[in-house]
Amino acid sequence: MAKENKKLDKENSGFSHETIETNSFLMIILILVTVAFGGIVEIIPLFYQKSTTEP
Repeated sequence: MAKENKKLDKENSGFSHETIETNSFLMIILILVTVAFGGIVEIIPLFYQKSTTEP
């Protein structure tokens, strides 16, 4: 009974890693979004530091 409940929970959980891993286009889009977000997180603080904005 417990195994059946776990199987049903996994099937009804909605979105899974398997969906991303089997759809290469979705995987590429999510990788690009993640890399872009990481780049923004690295660059934005530079605009607020005095040592980088003063000549």
